[in-house]
This record gives sequence, C-alpha cells and structure tokens, in this order.
Amino acid sequence: MAKINLLKQFILNINNKKFSELPLNYQQVLFNIKENIKPNNFIKVIKYISGKKNILIINIDNEKYYVTILTKNEEIIYDDTIYHFINILRKFKFSTSQINNLLYFHWGDTTLNNSGKIRYSSKDLYEHNHKLFVDINNSFNKQTILLNLLEQLLFVDEIYQKPISNIIILNKDKMISFKKVFFLNLLVNNKYYKFSDVHIGPFSFQNKRRNLAFNKHFEYRRLNVLIKWFDIYKFLNNTLAFENK
Repeated sequence: MAKINLLKQFILNINNKKFSELPLNYQQVLFNIKENIKPNNFIKVIKYISGKKNILIINIDNEKYYVTILTKNEEIIYDDTIYHFINILRKFKFSTSQINNLLYFHWGDTTLNNSGKIRYSSKDLYEHNHKLFVDINNSFNKQTILLNLLEQLLFVDEIYQKPISNIIILNKDKMISFKKVFFLNLLVNNKYYKFSDVHIGPFSFQNKRRNLAFNKHFEYRRLNVLIKWFDIYKFLNNTLAFENK
C-alpha cells in the first residue's frame, strides 16, 4: 500500500471548495486560521516551499494566509550552515562567548574553525565537557530567547518575507491548527521533553554529519546544523489530552 502523502491529501480536500462543503475537522482547522470565515467563502490553496519549510498559501475569500505545515513525527525544522545559524543568533544579541561555545560544540575538534586533527562525537564531548552543554542550553532556553528562536525556526519565511500566522500539524489520525502566539507559548511551557544533548526547547540541535573519519564524500554535510523535532505526535496527543480535561 502506497504511503499517504498527508500534505497532498490535505490540499486536495480543501482546494477549490466552499467552507460549507468541508468536513467538520477541516472546517475547524480553517476556522483557527480565519475566525470570521463564512459558509460561502471559497478556499484556494497554493503550495510552495520556502527554504526548508513546508508553507501553504491558503486563500480564503481572496485573503492570503501563510501557514507552516508539519507532517512527520520526526520533522527537520532547520537544515543550513552553522554560519547562517550564527547570523540568526547575532540578530538576537548572542555574545561572542556564546557563539564560540556553539562553534566548539558544532565542530567537535577542540577548535572554533574546523581545523582540528581529531574529531569527537557528541557523546564524547558531553562526557569530557558537560559544562559546555549546560552553558549552550542555558543560552538557548531563556524564555525570551527561546520564544525568538522558536518563532524564527517555525514562523519566519526568509525567502519571501511573508507573515506566517498559523501552524498545522497533520497525521493520519488527526489534524490541528494553532495560532502563532498560542503555539509558541505551548512549546515554551511544555516540559515533557528531556535532553542531555543540546536543544532549543523541544528541538534537538546537532551537527548534520560529524564525519569523525574525515570521509571526503561526507565533509560538506559537516558544515550544516540540523535541528529536529522528535515526537511531534506525542506533543500533539499531550496537548489535546490536556485541552480535553
């Protein structure tokens, strides 16, 4: 049986239809995007990908809404160079020492510029320099900084600079949409996640490929940061369970 493309299915089920023609669960998702939506409002969907994000343009009654879509239980939230990510941190006034800590962790070769002759796994780094991890996590997870970073990772369209107002999480059993501010506060205040590694709220932060053996075929991946959200559906289930108490 072919794997269901949840995003494609979602688009097909709402595109070129009136709001009144949609099943109730789809109506609820769109109502969270446009609260004053009317039964005769016509829905048109344009799919596009901005950078690494899945973003939909949902046209409701000739008004455009930009929405981030998540469809996988383990979603890659960010995949770009360490230097691009550092530019984001500078925008939020990260200090030189905080950025150097991150570079030291990222390269894992006891240098700040990828020039070391021996490379270490994240596990080895943690065992030998636990304080480094504590310091990085403290710099990422202060409430104001965390809110800024989560907003940047989930709701900023860097290519077209359009305002993203909502996020929709899809799986084969359910779908739910959240407004930006409400969702960011959920992420900041939900402490179900536990990490011994570097993290930004519920997101795991890692080098895309540490390439400990210096394999030239994988070296280009070493430049990139990978930020992943594991167990999105667990978060979704926990949130729904809490709301239904």
